Amino acid sequence: MSSKKKQNTLLILFGSIVLLVGLFATGMDIYQMSNYERVESTLVVKQKYRKGYTAYASYEYNGVEYEDKGLSYYNAFFMKDGKKFTVLINPGKPEKPCTTSFALNMLAVILGGASIYGVIVKARNESRGLMQ
Repeated sequence: MSSKKKQNTLLILFGSIVLLVGLFATGMDIYQMSNYERVESTLVVKQKYRKGYTAYASYEYNGVEYEDKGLSYYNAFFMKDGKKFTVLINPGKPEKPCTTSFALNMLAVILGGASIYGVIVKARNESRGLMQ
């Protein structure tokens, strides 16, 4: 196998894995959004020594107050300390709030798809003699 073919195969393999991970994570977020309950909460951001920032949510669910519960995902650009936002609550585990990470999921889907597409276009152009 030539080095170009080996490179193309590795890039397609990498792109496929990234694409599948992005699609799986997006599917999980869609599942959570459709099956979990939405609850208004307040964000609390705390800095931990040598670990950076950690986000916590405080909310009420079914009459019970939950304080400083760790989030499954935190976006420092959009989620600011003291800001109100919606968390997703699994009725079976209301003490574990969830948030979605569609931006990261879509980035994985786009990068994976783009790497596969790039290899295919490059190979097609090479076979037509358009690239040297």
